Amino acid sequence: MMMVVFSIFFRRMAGVSSGNIPYSLFAYAGLLPWTFFATAISNASNSVVGSERLITKIYFPAWRSPSPR
Repeated sequence: MMMVVFSIFFRRMAGVSSGNIPYSLFAYAGLLPWTFFATAISNASNSVVGSERLITKIYFPAWRSPSPR
């Protein structure tokens, strides 16, 4: 479904050229690593949230956390 949206929007409306490559293959080549990366980041954050008790048992310096003080 996402490839159909990318194909319609970026090829027709945005005018992104794929050269001599079929546009569906061009869009899929970009969506595949992006989907892998997005899933990996989502699963990693869910893992940290899900194992919060384990994290509180070890020393974790506060200066390394991304939250502002």
